[in-house]
Amino acid sequence: MIYYALVTAAFTKGLAPMDKAQVEELESKHAALHAMIEEEEHRAHPDEDLLHRLKKEKLKLKDELAGHFTHH
Repeated sequence: MIYYALVTAAFTKGLAPMDKAQVEELESKHAALHAMIEEEEHRAHPDEDLLHRLKKEKLKLKDELAGHFTHH
């Protein structure tokens, strides 16, 4: 569950404009979440609670990135 802590840390930052490194970090975390979701979905018995949390975090990252690009 270390990855979950790393992902949620991204949401504790303020809403100040992001620099390129922050955007790249969020994009990297978004891609990692996508991979984790894909892996979990293809397990014989997926953990639905984990999938829900991962998808929710992925959506938050997507929204945060979208907000960054619409404000510039």
